[in-house]
Amino acid sequence: MVFLLDKFDSFERVYKVLTPGRFYLHGYYLFVLTRGIFEEHEMGNLTLSVWKKGISNFNIIYAKDGVVNFTMIRPYSSKSCSDTTLISVNLLKDKKFLSDTKMILFPKDKFDNLHRCPIRVVTFQRCPSMCYNRTTSRFSGYDYEVIQALEEILNFQINMTFLLGSEQWGTILPNGTTTGGLNVLRNGRADVAIGNYMLRLSRLQYFDSTVSYYSIPIVLVIPPPEKYTPIEKLLRPFGKNIWMLLGLVFSIGLFTIIFINCKLKHLKSFVYGRNVKSPTMNFISVIFGIQQTVVPTRNFARFILMMFLLFCLINRNAYQGALYIILRSDGTRKEVQSVSEMVEKDFKFYMFSSYVDVVDETTRIYQRRIVIQSEKELPFSREVDETLKSAFMTPLTDVINRNERARGKFSLRVCKEQVSIMSIVMLMKKGFHLMDTFNELLLRFDSVGFSSHWFETYAQQRYLNIKVRGIGPRKMNFDDLFGVFNVLLAGYGIAILIFVFEHIVTMVKKANNAKKQVTMQSSKIGNAPKKIK
Repeated sequence: MVFLLDKFDSFERVYKVLTPGRFYLHGYYLFVLTRGIFEEHEMGNLTLSVWKKGISNFNIIYAKDGVVNFTMIRPYSSKSCSDTTLISVNLLKDKKFLSDTKMILFPKDKFDNLHRCPIRVVTFQRCPSMCYNRTTSRFSGYDYEVIQALEEILNFQINMTFLLGSEQWGTILPNGTTTGGLNVLRNGRADVAIGNYMLRLSRLQYFDSTVSYYSIPIVLVIPPPEKYTPIEKLLRPFGKNIWMLLGLVFSIGLFTIIFINCKLKHLKSFVYGRNVKSPTMNFISVIFGIQQTVVPTRNFARFILMMFLLFCLINRNAYQGALYIILRSDGTRKEVQSVSEMVEKDFKFYMFSSYVDVVDETTRIYQRRIVIQSEKELPFSREVDETLKSAFMTPLTDVINRNERARGKFSLRVCKEQVSIMSIVMLMKKGFHLMDTFNELLLRFDSVGFSSHWFETYAQQRYLNIKVRGIGPRKMNFDDLFGVFNVLLAGYGIAILIFVFEHIVTMVKKANNAKKQVTMQSSKIGNAPKKIK
């Protein structure tokens, strides 16, 4: 951008419109003084005003005594950190440059060495991005590795502002005011904000941003799968269709035995043998694998018994093998696999206000969202309860950090379906003159693999897939066999009901027999011959 200035008043008019909304402050600017150099104090005001505006790549050209002077500033030196004194780059006289060296109006090495000048950085505790150890008073984290590498290369000194409390990233309120780290940055108390800041369009209205140097998936923390009840564990080896088929086979067998005993007694010896006194109990004994003490004498009955024994043996062994594997497992149902499945189960989605923009307004997550400001508003403190019908939207690095801290106690689970990808950047105050320099180095870090190395060092993927040690041979506990005890108690309950029913039937029969005897005796007395006097 070239500005032709005839006097200082012209610059003042330009300065008023020189705003981030109209001009790209990190571009290249050339001010040409068409009527020669201004007064000394005016020149000082010009360079200082342009520097404070955030424009660092600018040159001033003016003519004096027939010589055209090309000037620039070098703000960082061993003596000053904001020196706006003009330095002559070259002189032009009689259409010839007085210096033989190649003239570079906008040198790229202007900010290669900041001579230990302070750069104000605002951050907060957010592991594994930025961690502070109170014992050693040292910082760590993948974001800290980035800013520390920039410090070493550019030779500046980090002046850290470490925020405490719940307000960390900060938010931009509807009225334009800011909170947290964003407020510190906007009020000019910091130059750079770092700590898992996500690139958002709403922030670019008030702040500048570096290029993205990390990409982190945003996932949903889901509750662990529900556990099977003791009865469900006993029923799991076979599916519903198998249980229905077995129930049908056993029902037909029992019905056949009862029907033959009641209606077709002449077929008893042909079907299950006349010497078998209790065929119903024998049938139940075969189902459970109990030894038969009385065997039918007829070959047809023996063949039927043999086929039924083989049928029950195969099914019983298959059931026992499957039940053994089930009892060795963790005994939990399949966890939710997608957002659609969670919506069907009427889940609620908790999220920080910083991540609301990530979710499209048309999605079902947005319609079921619950925006929170702190973790205290979550329905769980650390571990997610399996009975909760809710999910928590957070970066994958947050899940890794929580699992690492709770190693050996619990492990958070994430939904396999990702919500979005967040681009991590550094935020800067508008017109911060080191943005292009930072961007160049950040791109270089990414190309040589430094960024990936730092990220993997502090956000280790192994904490996402914590392997559970194999159970192996172990003693069965009460939970494993609680279903068997339930079946036993249920059987005893049915037996008691049958006993009561039989007792009632017996009493009714006795009462009926007693009435019949009384009636018969009365009738006999009434029919007895009368004596003739």
